[in-house]
Amino acid sequence: MEILALILLIIFFILPMPLRETVQSAVVRQAVIAPFHGIQRGGDMPVEGFPEAATRPAGPTKNSDAEFPYELTAMSAIVTDVASGQTIFDRHANDVRPLASITKLMTALVFLDTNPNWAETLTLTIDDERAGHLYVDTGETLSLRDLFYVSLVGSSNNATVALSRASGLSSDAFVAAMNKKASDLGMTRTRFTEPTGLDSRNVSSAEDTAILLGAALEEPLIAQATTMASYNARIVGEKKKRLIKNTDMLLTRGVALRVAGVEGGKTGYIPEGGYNFAVQVHDAANHNLRIVILGAADPFARFIEAQDLAE
Repeated sequence: MEILALILLIIFFILPMPLRETVQSAVVRQAVIAPFHGIQRGGDMPVEGFPEAATRPAGPTKNSDAEFPYELTAMSAIVTDVASGQTIFDRHANDVRPLASITKLMTALVFLDTNPNWAETLTLTIDDERAGHLYVDTGETLSLRDLFYVSLVGSSNNATVALSRASGLSSDAFVAAMNKKASDLGMTRTRFTEPTGLDSRNVSSAEDTAILLGAALEEPLIAQATTMASYNARIVGEKKKRLIKNTDMLLTRGVALRVAGVEGGKTGYIPEGGYNFAVQVHDAANHNLRIVILGAADPFARFIEAQDLAE
């Protein structure tokens, strides 16, 4: 076995550099990403980080797949200039795909429309339970403000359901309000059936998702929540606050940050849709870009590809 390993090592180092880098990237990618393919439904959750070897050097921004210099695993994507509204890059941006937890941006917008009393508290019930990374448990009581941040920062599904319940609207009325707001925003390829994104019938296009992200980031509380690497939530009756980690690896530095700044974003994942990411960033010259990745191949690719598209 040792002799075989030595032979393989020698072969690796006599390979031409481009081929060597390809082999190295493939090995690293397989070793780090393979464990995530069995992740549970709605399992978008914080992960610890991607090796530096997986980062790429800067390249030019292009407006078509043929001109784009990097691998793009996303099934659909769009890049828009925030100031002008111009589309800079488009891959199947009108295709309808499962939105997953990016849905929570619309849930937050509708909840804000109800003018909530942030100091009010709510106890989570068994009816709020959903799959995925939760952070809070049935029977625990939080303020509406803490529930709001747990929903957006940690992408907690039961906190999100509890928020919709706290709105005072019935489940059907809340979903109807989500769809009405989508229509009012001009999101013609979007449809919601529930507030978390676990249902694959929550669908949108990359173009519509960019519209949703823009509307969400106009709300200061959403912009704040989606730029926090973590949040300390207070559970009523507990002395120690609970640490909620953001699922956006550009904020937690799980992926090397190559843009000047992140102005807000949201991740999403369900098996039917793959790995999604909507983000607004700015470069060193303060140009603002809105980027949507839908259906990337793995939990790291969406962050790498979003930054590739920003360059």
